[in-house]
Parts: sequence; C-alpha cells; structure tokens
Amino acid sequence: MRSVLEVCVDSTASALAAKRGGASRLELCADLIVGGTTPSLALVRQVKAETGLPVRALLRPRFGDFCYDSYELAQMEQLAAELVEAGADGIVTGVLTPEGQLDADAMRPIYAAARKAAEKAGRPVACTLHRAFDVSADPFAALETVRNMGLCTILTSGQAASAPEGAELLGRLVERAGDSVEILVGAGVTAQNIPALAAQTGAHAFHLSGQDPIALYKFLGKSPAACKSIIKRNGTDRMICIEKFLISVCHADILQICLKIDLRILTEHS
Repeated sequence: MRSVLEVCVDSTASALAAKRGGASRLELCADLIVGGTTPSLALVRQVKAETGLPVRALLRPRFGDFCYDSYELAQMEQLAAELVEAGADGIVTGVLTPEGQLDADAMRPIYAAARKAAEKAGRPVACTLHRAFDVSADPFAALETVRNMGLCTILTSGQAASAPEGAELLGRLVERAGDSVEILVGAGVTAQNIPALAAQTGAHAFHLSGQDPIALYKFLGKSPAACKSIIKRNGTDRMICIEKFLISVCHADILQICLKIDLRILTEHS
C-alpha cells in the first residue's frame, strides 16, 4: 500500500519547506496556532502555483466546536465550491450535532458543492472528515457514515489527545476501514514515533506539521532589543520577554527524517 505523508501548513513558506522535505500532499489552513481555520483563496492559489503538490484545504469557519448554525453552514457550502475553484484538490471539514453525532444532513450539501465545482473543472476532489471525528460519540458509527457518504479520508488521533495515546483505537479503525477509507493518523506524530505507530496501528498515512519553533528575533534576523523596538513603534509594548514569542514554520529536514523512517517501516510492516 502506498505511504502518505501529509503536512499541515498555513503559509507558502511552510508549503515550500514541506515540498523540499518530501511531503506527499498538503493540508492548507490559516491560523494553525489555534488548530486551523479556512485559508484564503489567494493562499490556495499561491500554494498550488508554487508547490504543484496535491492540496486539501481546511474548511472551518472559526475556532471552537464543530456545531454550526445555518449561517455558518451556508458560508461553508459556498466556500467549499470556491476553494475547489481556486485549485484545492480536496476539502477537509466536518459537522457534529449537539449530541456528538456526525451531522450527515449538514455535511452533504458542503461536500456536494465541492464535487460539483470539481466536476465543472474536469477533475476529481478528495473529501476528508477532520478531527470532528475525534469528539464524535461513536467512532464506528461515524466511520460508517463516512463510508456511506463516499468520503475518502478520516483524520484522527484515535479519539485521544495524541495519536500514540489513541493507537489501540486507530488500529481497530484501520482494520474496520479496510481499503474503503484512508485512516490518516494525526496529532503528536513525529519522526520518532512513526515506526511505533505504523507497527501498532497498521496505518500507512500520517499527518503532521513538522514545525520548528523559532524565536522571533532569530526569525527576523535582529537582536531582541531591535525586535522590542519594532513592537513598540507599532503600538504595543506588552511583550515582556521577546524570546518567548514564537513563530512556527515547517522544517524540511524534519520531514525528510519522517519520510525516510516512514518508507522503511512501511516496507517492513506491509
């Protein structure tokens, strides 16, 4: 089975680093620091043009839960089509009922809009259920809903805080899903734990950001004092310790390590 290394990015710089690191495809979002929201159409176009990689765009209108009102659902349906029209090869989204069930009635028009836009463009579209799955009440009922809706991928940590903690359920999901749905293992995935995760779960698809936190003054190539001066000139002096203000970017070297490990262990366990 073909291995997949999907990298979650929220900038063109990170997308290019992911490409250099050997990413199979990208999940593109905005505001990764809060778990991700929908990227701008301009970012989708730019990342597709600059990387040429398959790009699945996150469709999440806001930070918070996955229960949306009628206004938000209408926005999501429209955005699903617009993201595909902008070049996205797939959308990554999910909606729950207040009781914690997958809201298939709410999701169908969203995925349908993406599929219609893809059909108009003459290309396929990949439909993924994101980690709303991990807070659903019944993971196996959710898996059947995904299968019945014709979705291709579930991004999940096995309903745990991290994939290593959810390895037991992940293994059961991989077995139950078979070849019909890709179980994309995410949350806390690193070069160090991919071998164990693959062995424990049987998964062949892994999702990570491959980020390297960089202190702001290093990122800008300036001294801490100079950075503090820049912040003050722009109207805020609330940064007490500039070294603690971090920017995270995808690091190509981290992904290359993951890719080498991934290919080796998948060969061993296939």
